[in-house]
Amino acid sequence: MFNLNTSISTSKTVAIATFATLLLSGITAQTAMAETKADSKVVVAAASADPEFAKLDANGNGKISLKEAAKDKGVASVFDAIDANKDGDITTEEHAAYKAASAAPAAEPAPAK
Repeated sequence: MFNLNTSISTSKTVAIATFATLLLSGITAQTAMAETKADSKVVVAAASADPEFAKLDANGNGKISLKEAAKDKGVASVFDAIDANKDGDITTEEHAAYKAASAAPAAEPAPAK
């Protein structure tokens, strides 16, 4: 009879441990989902801050693909130069960096001696 009580206690222990694991996993998953939603809101906010970028980002994912860039011949022609990390998408950061570099005055050549 002692064995029966031990197996019930063991079953309860396993059930409690399983429940605790599932509970903690659920909390972790909810936290990850919340962080992902927050990250996507930041991307959308950054994209909408630049109307030119937002216009090209047709699906609103915070990136401009080559297909999306094809809508603007100027961007399409320099797509590879803008896509600094060569992953096939232009991010808001890459777009802003390219615009800043393009707007910067060209360095004057040193005078010949």
